[in-house]
Formats: sequence, structure tokens, C-alpha cells
Amino acid sequence: MGEGNKFCEERGELIFLRYAFPATECCKHVEVSSEEKKDFEIMLKYGGIPSRKRLEEIFPNAVRHLKSWDSKNVRDYWCREHNKIVSDNKLCMVYGFEVSNVSPPENGEICIARVKGIESLRAKSYLELGAGDLISIHASQVAEKLSQEDYIKYFI
Repeated sequence: MGEGNKFCEERGELIFLRYAFPATECCKHVEVSSEEKKDFEIMLKYGGIPSRKRLEEIFPNAVRHLKSWDSKNVRDYWCREHNKIVSDNKLCMVYGFEVSNVSPPENGEICIARVKGIESLRAKSYLELGAGDLISIHASQVAEKLSQEDYIKYFI
């Protein structure tokens, strides 16, 4: 993301990967090699465009709910529809948080986020974060930095 626009729009495929990546361990019907996971991690940290075909192979249940690969539609799926689908599995839901502070990196970048009175949550992040950032988290991993407008839209 560029310095000039904190919320410049990423491609839908990368946004999808930001939310779906922590679930690669759960997708046992398709093999995801350690090399491919490393490639995905590079995309998550530095940007890139994952293959739609490969995302469809690894995450068919999520992809079939997309209306399009447009970034807004991908975000709408993860922050709204996905939560309705997995409402019985609180660990798989997407949540909104405000970062209270950031700890030094450990086993990948780790931030500490605070949510409505909950003391803290440790979440892996491939994004550079700072105190006050509004973020979404899926499966204990930061998916996106959100604008205040999107944070309110999805989580307030």
C-alpha cells in the first residue's frame, strides 16, 4: 500500500488471500505445499496477485459465495456473508479490532489488538500496523487495515 493513500484498493484476489490464508491448514482436500505457502506469505507481505484458479481449487466453498472478484465484493463476502455462514463457529468468524499497540515481531509479524474491553489479542500480521489502526482479523491473522467508514459499516 502506498504512503500517499493509506487505503489504496488492493485487487480482490489478494484481499481474498489475506482472509483465507490462515485456513490453508483446514483445507485438507487440496494439498498446499510449504513452498506454495511461502509464496503466498510473500504476496501477503509485499503484494501480488494470486491465481484465481488456485484460490478456487484451495477454497472452493468460499469462492462459490463470491458475487465477483471485485475488492468490495470480496470484502463484503468475508465481513458479512462469511460470518453468517460460520455463525456457529466463533473461531472462524471475521472480527473488527482497533490496534492498541504493536509488539516486536515473533515468528512473523505479531500485533496486539484491543477490542471493546477485552484486554488483548495476539494476531499474526503481514501488514505494517500502528496504534489506532482499524483492522479485520480472520482465524487469528490480520486480514486488512480498514478505513473508518468500512470499519463502521462491517463491525459497528
